[in-house]
Parts: sequence; C-alpha cells; structure tokens
Amino acid sequence: MVVRTSSPGTAASVSNDDDDDSATNVDLKEDGEERRAHIKKICAEAAMLLKKNATS
Repeated sequence: MVVRTSSPGTAASVSNDDDDDSATNVDLKEDGEERRAHIKKICAEAAMLLKKNATS
C-alpha cells in the first residue's frame, strides 16, 4: 500500500499496488500452511490419546 500526502491540512491518497497484494497473498498462504500443520499435530496427539484410552 502506498500513501501519498499532498500538503499539510489536506487528505492523503491511498492506493493499492499489485506487488503489495501478491506479497500479502504469499504471507496468507504461509500462515495457512502453518495453521494446517499445527492442526494436524493436534489431531495426531488427540488420536494417540484416544487409542491410549481405548486400550486401557
């Protein structure tokens, strides 16, 4: 995102650049992958506990 100001006392203009949007999408994709890995780990731990309790 690029913010441009003209002179004191006037409104700033804001524009979105395509480069910034694509970088944001990459960041979101990486966050999603990390979240999926974390969920897989939690599910594996839950499955292990269920098996352990079922055999007790």
